[in-house]
Amino acid sequence: KDRFGLAMAFNNLMASPNFKTWLEGEPLDIDTLYYTPDGQPRHSIFYIAHLSDSERMFFMTLLLEGVLTWVRRQSGTTSLRALLYIDEIFGYFPPTAEPSSKRPLLTLLKQARAFGLGIILVTQNPVDIDYKGLTNAGTWFIGKLQAERDKERVLAGLKGAIADAGRTTNVDYDALINQLGSRVFLLNNVHEDEPVVFQTRWAMSYLRGPLTRPQVRQLTESRNAAAPAPAPMALPPASAPSFVSAATAAPPITPPTFDPVPAASPVSAEPAAPPPVPEPAIPPGFSITPPMLESNVAQAYLPVAVNQDEAVRRLAARSGRNVDLSGAPRLVYEAGILGVASVRYVDRRRDIDEQEERILLGEAPGSLVNRSWEDALALPLRMRDLSQTPPRPGEAGAILFADVPDSANTDRELRGLANDLSDWLYYNCEMPIKVHPDLEIYQRPSESERAFLIRLQDEGRQRRDAEIDKLEEKYSKQIDKLNDRLKKFQLELASDQAEYDSRKQQEILNIGETVFNLFMGRRSSRVVSTAASKRRMSVKAKVDIERTEQEIAEIQAEIKEIEGELAEAVENIKKQWTDVTEHLDVDTVKPRRTDVDVSLVALAWKPAWLITYDEFGAQRTTTVEAYAQPEEDA
Repeated sequence: KDRFGLAMAFNNLMASPNFKTWLEGEPLDIDTLYYTPDGQPRHSIFYIAHLSDSERMFFMTLLLEGVLTWVRRQSGTTSLRALLYIDEIFGYFPPTAEPSSKRPLLTLLKQARAFGLGIILVTQNPVDIDYKGLTNAGTWFIGKLQAERDKERVLAGLKGAIADAGRTTNVDYDALINQLGSRVFLLNNVHEDEPVVFQTRWAMSYLRGPLTRPQVRQLTESRNAAAPAPAPMALPPASAPSFVSAATAAPPITPPTFDPVPAASPVSAEPAAPPPVPEPAIPPGFSITPPMLESNVAQAYLPVAVNQDEAVRRLAARSGRNVDLSGAPRLVYEAGILGVASVRYVDRRRDIDEQEERILLGEAPGSLVNRSWEDALALPLRMRDLSQTPPRPGEAGAILFADVPDSANTDRELRGLANDLSDWLYYNCEMPIKVHPDLEIYQRPSESERAFLIRLQDEGRQRRDAEIDKLEEKYSKQIDKLNDRLKKFQLELASDQAEYDSRKQQEILNIGETVFNLFMGRRSSRVVSTAASKRRMSVKAKVDIERTEQEIAEIQAEIKEIEGELAEAVENIKKQWTDVTEHLDVDTVKPRRTDVDVSLVALAWKPAWLITYDEFGAQRTTTVEAYAQPEEDA
C-alpha cells in the first residue's frame, strides 16, 4: 500500500504541468555552472523570487547539495577557487527549525573554505540566522542595526568567531556598532588585528523589486537566442593518440585467433524460412561466397554501423539530390587490411605511463607498402567489436564478397605488412602533452582540456597568492620598522610641543614681568638677560618641533613610497598569473621501439551497401561504407 501510494505520488508529480519546467533548461551541474566548456570562470545567477515557498526550498536544497558534492570532489587549497553568494538567507538557515536547506549549508560553512569555496550570506536580520553559522563566518560586514536583538546576535557571533580563531580583543564592538550611520560599515576579519570602519560611495540602485515570470523570460530571451547550441565532443584526429586513463584502462587485450572462413560454407537457413525469392544478378567483381584463402590467413569482419536507409540518405546528400533506386541496396564486403597494435608512452620524469590500442584500416590495392599506412583510418573500435564470421543475410538479400588482391592473400604478405605497421607506428606515433613552463604543470593523458585548464588556473591562483604573501611579508618588515620610527618621532613631537608651549608661556610671563618693572621704574640687567634666555629657549623648542615634523613627513613619505612599490609589485604578480592559460608549450612523448606491439594484421572485410539507382536515365551502381568511421563516432 505504501509503495503504491509512493508510485502514485511520483506519477502525479511527473504528470504535473508545473513540474515540466523543472525538466528543461541547463542541467544543475555545478562544475559547468562555475566554468565554461573551455575552462574559463563564469557567473551563474539563479532568480527564484517568482517561485512559491516550497519550490524555493526545493531548488535551494538541490543547489546546496550539488555544491557540497562538487566541493568534496575538489582538492584542498588555500586560494579562493569559487564563490557561493546568497542574497537574503532568511528562511533557509533558521536558528531553531530544520528545513532541508540547513544541513548542507551548515556543512559548507564548516568545510568549504578548505576546498577554496567562499560563501557570502546576506541578511537584514542576523537574529534569523543560526548561531553555529555565525561563529563559522571569518569576515563580517556589519551595517546599521535597528533592533537590539539583532545587535546581540551579531555580538555573540563575533565573539564566538574571534574565540574560534584563537584571538582576544579589547575592542568595544557594541559602541562601534551603535555609532554606525547610513552607508557606514564595520569590517571585521578574524585574520586582522583590528576592525575597520569604512563608508561606501553612493551607488545608483533602482530597487525594481521582484520580477514576474514574463519579465524574467523577457530578460533572458536575448541571451538564450545568442547562446550557441552545445557542440558535440570531437574525437582526436587519427594522427594523434587517444588517451586512456591508467586508472580505468582495460588490461592488455589478447587478440583472438581468427580462423579462415570456409570458402564454401553455406549459410544455414532458418527453420521457418519463407519461400526463396529470386536474387538479383551478381555484379562483376563480387560473389556470394568468400574467396578461397589459405587456412593461416587471419580474417576479420568489421561490424555494420549504417543501415540501408541511412546509406541511401548519405548517397542523396553526396549527390545533392534525391536518389531513385533501381532495387533494394545489398550488403557487400570489400577487402582491406586491418592492423591492431598497442602503443605505450612512458615519461619517467612526468610519471606518465599510458598505453593505447590502435585499430587501423588500410586499403588493399595492388601493393601496400610501408608508407601506405599513412592513409589508414583509425577506427573507433575495440578488438571485441570484430568478428570472425559475417552476419546472417537479412532483408537485403544474400551477402556479396569482393575479390581479394593478390598482394594481401597470404600469411607471408600479412607478416610483412605487420613489420611495416610496427615501423610506421614507431616513427609517427607521439603523445602531445601541454605544459606550463613556469608552473611545471602538464596535462595528464586521461585529463580533458577543460579539466586541465581549470586545474592550471587553480595552481596559478595558489602561486599568485603565495608570491603576494611572501612579498607582503618582506615589505611589512620595512613598513613595521618605519612605523616604529614614526611612533617614536610622534612621541618626540608631542614632547617638543609640550616643551615649546611651556617655554612660550614662561617667555610671555617674563615679558609681562619686564614690562611691569619698567612701569615701576625698576631696571635690571638681570631681568633683561632672563628674558633673552627665555626667548632663546622658546626658539630652540620651536626648531625642535620643526625638525621632528620634518622627520615625520620624511618617514610618512617613505612609507607611502614603499606601499606604492608594494602595490605595483602585487599588480605585476596578478598580471603574471591572470592569463596563465595562454602561456602553454606542447611537448611530445614518443614510444620506444619495444613499446610498439603489433598484435594482429589481418585481411579486413569492410561492410558497404551496394546501391543501384537511376541518374538522368542511366543506371549507376555505387557503394556506401557501412562501418563506423572516426567522424561518425564523434
